[in-house]
Amino acid sequence: GVSLADAKPSEHLVACSQAATYARPHRVLADVVKAIVADANVGMVLTEVQGLNGPESQARPGDVVCLHYNSADAESHLVIDVNITRTCTASAQKKYKNNIAGLLRATETRKETDQTREDLDPTHSFVPFIATEHGRIGQAALQLLDDLSRRAAAGVAQRGGMSWRGQQRYAATRRAEWEMAISCAIARIMAQLIMDAAQRVPPRRTARPLDSG
Repeated sequence: GVSLADAKPSEHLVACSQAATYARPHRVLADVVKAIVADANVGMVLTEVQGLNGPESQARPGDVVCLHYNSADAESHLVIDVNITRTCTASAQKKYKNNIAGLLRATETRKETDQTREDLDPTHSFVPFIATEHGRIGQAALQLLDDLSRRAAAGVAQRGGMSWRGQQRYAATRRAEWEMAISCAIARIMAQLIMDAAQRVPPRRTARPLDSG
């Protein structure tokens, strides 16, 4: 199974100018997704791959890439671009209010229409893996977890023999474990950011008591 210890630090966002409150959760999600894809045992998993938009391109259209995901004999890879979208910002509250599903869909659409995505070689599969700061996951991410769990179950069945019902149970278990790993990772980093911010707040000064004498 996936543990947070499996999520090795990546070099993602080495040139990103965003504040740590955005970069650190993003990096954590990318590392956990990488660990999940590796755990599914569906192919070699890499981080920050260049050249998927053409041999001369330096663009990195995804955070996690699984090689030969669609075919073992073809240069057709799975490209995953992760994002943690904030539900409590003023703009999100004004536009989506409590429609979290709408916010997730909008973020997926924005990723799908991004220029880097548009320039991606069409032989590759692109998945926007979107989550909120509270751990809720977008539809595209859920579909990917479904596919990964089915592939993982099929691989186990081929190696050791497993009934169809056994594969269904195995796939459901793995998906639940992966969803939990994502939620726990996001909760941990968000709590850490809150504690880090609290430590930078100066202590509140209290008034000196008046002398009774």
